[in-house]
Formats: sequence, C-alpha cells, structure tokens
Amino acid sequence: DGIWRIVIFDIPENLKQGRNALASKLRHLGFYPLQKSVFIYPYNCKDEVDFIIEIFDLRPFVRFILAKKTDIDLDLKNKFKL
Repeated sequence: DGIWRIVIFDIPENLKQGRNALASKLRHLGFYPLQKSVFIYPYNCKDEVDFIIEIFDLRPFVRFILAKKTDIDLDLKNKFKL
C-alpha cells in the first residue's frame, strides 16, 4: 500500500523484559532496525504490535507512525524486495 510502519520506543529499564519482548517481536515480524529503538516495516502489522504493547503495559513508551515517504525509500525497498 506504499505506507511505512515505524515503531519508536523509549522504554525504562524497569520494563526491560517488555522492551526486549517488543524488539524481539518486531525482528520476528521482519521489521528493519533503523536505530536501536526505531524499526520500520512496509506491511500492516498494527494488531501484532499492539498485542505486545498491551501485554507488557508499554503504551506510554511506544509510538506507531505511518509514513508515506522516507529519505531512504530506495534502500528500504531493496531491503524488503519491493
């Protein structure tokens, strides 16, 4: 659909288990890490991400962004074979 899903988070150390679970789930889904706590993906996945956020009570620390364009679109399209 041409939309990038970007997940960014800054989760405190006392919620480390949830932070690790979220990062692991994002990698498992196929997200590409742009930075340590910033991941991007070209497919709809909000329900899966929300599930982990709710289980570990991470809502205040996680943002889900939809973007039409990035400055690295060509690299990302190659990465995801789009």
